[in-house]
Amino acid sequence: MTLITKKAASTSASLLLLATLAPGCMLSDDAEFVSPDQAASATGSAASLETADGTADDKSQDEFTNLSNGDELSPGALSDENNQFIIDQETWQKIQVYAETALRLPIDEPTMRLVLERDPAESFTDFVPLLTAYQATHAHAVDWDQNILPTSVELAVDISNYADKAGIYYGPLQQAIAAVVADSSDVGSRALVEALLNDLAADAVEYEAAALEVQNDLNAFAVQLNSDRGALSTLVTEYQQSHGATGEEVEELREREAEIDALIDQLRDDYAHAVKVAATTPTYAWVGPPGLICAATVAGIYGSQATEILRQINDLEDQLNALGTDIRQRERLRRSLAYATESVTEIEDAVAQAIPAVATIRGHWQSMHGDLAQIVTTMRDDLPTAIPLLQQLQVNLALSEWQSVGDKAEGYVLNAYISVEE
Repeated sequence: MTLITKKAASTSASLLLLATLAPGCMLSDDAEFVSPDQAASATGSAASLETADGTADDKSQDEFTNLSNGDELSPGALSDENNQFIIDQETWQKIQVYAETALRLPIDEPTMRLVLERDPAESFTDFVPLLTAYQATHAHAVDWDQNILPTSVELAVDISNYADKAGIYYGPLQQAIAAVVADSSDVGSRALVEALLNDLAADAVEYEAAALEVQNDLNAFAVQLNSDRGALSTLVTEYQQSHGATGEEVEELREREAEIDALIDQLRDDYAHAVKVAATTPTYAWVGPPGLICAATVAGIYGSQATEILRQINDLEDQLNALGTDIRQRERLRRSLAYATESVTEIEDAVAQAIPAVATIRGHWQSMHGDLAQIVTTMRDDLPTAIPLLQQLQVNLALSEWQSVGDKAEGYVLNAYISVEE
C-alpha cells in the first residue's frame, strides 16, 4: 500500500466508523462546539456531581485536578517546534544524496577495476578488502533505502492520519462529552465517548508498535554504520601507506578539489534555506562519477549554479586524466575511499539525530494510549470521577494543535524523497 493510499484509507475508515457510531453527530462546517464546561454550567452539574446511585457527591472539583491536565487528546511533544519528525529537511537533503553515493559504490570486481582504472591483467589482491567493505556499505544502504527509510516516513504518515482523524472525531466527541457532563445518565452519549476514545487509543497502540519497530531498526542500522565507518577508516590509513600519491601535481589537484567541495557545500546551504523559506520540493539531483565527488541536491532555481559546479567537476576529471597512469590510479583509490567514508559518516550522524526523535514519537503514542484507556476505564468503573476528567479535556485546543502537527507531518513526507536525473 502506498503512503497516499494508506492515508486515504485511514480517512475513509474514520468517516465510516463515525457514521456507524453516531450518524447524528457528523458536524457541518459551520457547526459550533459546546464545551463540557458550558454544558455543566447550564445544568449546574459542575457544582454538584452525582454518584451512580443518584446521591450528591461531596467531593469538590479541585480534588480531581491532579487526575488530568487536560492534554490527553493533544499531540504533546509532537507539537514541539524542535521536533522535526525524525530528521529535519536540511539533513534529509544530505542523507539522500550521500545514500545515493553508497548505492553507487562498486560491489563487484569488474566494476571496481573500472573505477580504480586497474587493467584486467593486474592483480586484484590488494583491493579485495576494499571490495568487501564496499559490499557491506552498499548492502546497508540498500536496507536504508528499501526498508528503514520507508518505515520511518510512515511514522509521519501515522501522525498525519491521526491529525485527519482528530478533525473527524473531535467535534462529535466534544458534543458527546458535553452531553455526558450535562446528564450523566445519558447512556448513548457515554457509549459514544467510550467508542471514540477506544478507537483513538487503538490507533495509538498501532502507531506505538510501528515506532518501536523503526527505533529498533535504527539502533541496528547505527551499529552497522559504525562498523562500516571503522572498516573504511582503517582502509584509508592502510592504502595511504601502500598506495598513497605525492608530488606537486597531486597537491594542485587536491587544492582544486577542495575548492569545488566548498562550492558544493555552499550550494547545499543555499538550497536548504530556500526549502525552509519557500517550501520548495527537490526537482533533481546529480552525483559525480563513481568515486569522484558527490554533488548537492538542487532545486530548479539553482539550476545554473549546479550546472557551473558540474562543469568544474568535469574539468577536474580532465585534469586527473592528464596525470600519469600510476598517480591517477592512486588518486582514484584515495577519492573513492574518501567519499565512501564521508557518505557513511553523514548517514551515521543523521541516524544519531533520528533515534531520540523516534523515541519521542513512540513515547507520545504510548502515553496517549494509556491516558485514553484510563479515562474509558474510569467512566465505566467510577463515573463521578470520570466527569471532571472529561470536563478538563481541551478538545478545541488539541484539535488546533493536531492540525498544525498534521501539516508538518505532510511536509516531512513530501521532502523525504528526492528524484535523481542522470
